[in-house]
Amino acid sequence: MRFVALDVDVTGTSLRRDRVTGIAALPVTAAMLRLADLRYCALATTTGASTQPASDWRSRYLGLREMVMGSPIVTYNPGFVKGMIARSCSMHRLPAIEGDWLDLVAIAGVVDAEVTELTSMEYWLEEMRSGGSRPHDAAYDVFAMAQMLQAVLAYCEEAGIETAESLARNHDARAWLRGG
Repeated sequence: MRFVALDVDVTGTSLRRDRVTGIAALPVTAAMLRLADLRYCALATTTGASTQPASDWRSRYLGLREMVMGSPIVTYNPGFVKGMIARSCSMHRLPAIEGDWLDLVAIAGVVDAEVTELTSMEYWLEEMRSGGSRPHDAAYDVFAMAQMLQAVLAYCEEAGIETAESLARNHDARAWLRGG
């Protein structure tokens, strides 16, 4: 099983007014992660201006996108994250990150609906005794999400959910039963 934990740095929470300033991704393969595999890509803040050459951040984005493609993408609030990335891609004329987007909280609910502490970002950041240079720093949050995913995958194995496909099927079934 291979998943990719993904998060974004944003200027705010409005899909219309705010923008993505960076994207972090960390693959989790066979329930293992390597911090060396963490990728962060700072995006240009406007379509024409950036502190780094346009080709540099574009090639970094394309490399991060390539790493993510073909694996289920795990994040908090995937609709928001996916929407913000799609808006940035449209603005910068970049290909979007596509794939199966899974909500970490919903995945944990597949195993046990009572697993609230397991899916709390604050809990994991406290356990790691860390946090980014600002609240909800994508690089720190994606690392915490990858660790939460490892814990969820361990619970999944105990519950007999042993493949990414069966996890996604259970995730989709739960979303359908909840009405969304």
